[in-house]
Amino acid sequence: PRSTLSSSSAASDVYKRQYQRRVRGEIMMYLFIVFLFLGLNVAQNPTPPGKFPDAWHSWAVTSVVVQGRVVYDKGQIYTFDLFSDYACRYNEEDLLNPSDLRAFDFCLYSAGIHYSTDYYGNCSMSNLTDTLSPIVFNPNITKVAKFLGTDIVNRIPCYHFYSQNVYNPKTGGVVDVDVWSTPTYQWPCAISIVDNSVNTTVTWAFDGFTTNIPTDVNYTLCVKPKQDCIEQNYVCHAIPNADPGQLGTALAWVCNPSILDCSPINPGGNHYYPNTLVDHCNWAFNAYYQIHKKEQGAAACNFGGVAQLVPPTTRKLSTVTKNISQPYYPPFFNLDLIC
Repeated sequence: PRSTLSSSSAASDVYKRQYQRRVRGEIMMYLFIVFLFLGLNVAQNPTPPGKFPDAWHSWAVTSVVVQGRVVYDKGQIYTFDLFSDYACRYNEEDLLNPSDLRAFDFCLYSAGIHYSTDYYGNCSMSNLTDTLSPIVFNPNITKVAKFLGTDIVNRIPCYHFYSQNVYNPKTGGVVDVDVWSTPTYQWPCAISIVDNSVNTTVTWAFDGFTTNIPTDVNYTLCVKPKQDCIEQNYVCHAIPNADPGQLGTALAWVCNPSILDCSPINPGGNHYYPNTLVDHCNWAFNAYYQIHKKEQGAAACNFGGVAQLVPPTTRKLSTVTKNISQPYYPPFFNLDLIC
């Protein structure tokens, strides 16, 4: 009898432990399902982006479709840097009429000047009347945005948000807006605005969007309009009150026959007079700069820090006029987005 009781008690203990393990397992499974549901619910209800980053760089294509016909299709590289107070667009291509012609725009807000070249190489500059600020999505877009799921845009998965009947302040009507953004950082993948009143769709599609601006952009590619347009007629001269010894050293270096033929400033040469160290340096520095400015840029006018680029005459700021057909001005965003 004692052994029978012992066996019965042991079996009861085993059953209790099994029951407890089963209950704990069911509780864990329940909690797992709850957390999974909550996680999926959060993932299926993300929030749309509120603005572009404060610094970004991307290739983007802007397209305008009117009544089913593409009337505007241009790609270009954008760089926006709120911290350095500039924005630029370059390597612009007309995808409807491919050519080697490129347009450049460099808006240097710290100086208040917009430097520009058009498709034909015409250079101009104008005063900037505004300040640089991030591109912000209109609150009416984000307020009514619905999450539609995930789409592949330019090879990457992007959240798709749709805003219907958003008020258009330019026409007083309404438009439908689609916004695609990256799930992690909410970087824009694409933006589309449909205005059914004029049967027009405007789309911006981004490729390679990043907040890491390449090191060769800031003062190489973006400043090309300034160098090409504003400094194309500049001359390289000695800086005022430069040390005569340093000027003499620089002049001796540049007038090495293997570097530059300085016979015009030698006795009997066409530029010998005025016969001063500064005037001879001005001629030699500028002669060297004009030869090498295309490949060296402003670096061709340095000479150990005793030279600088100066305008031959004072240039008046003009209005930038670009030979670009703007078939439609969409609400909320400029067709060119920046600059």
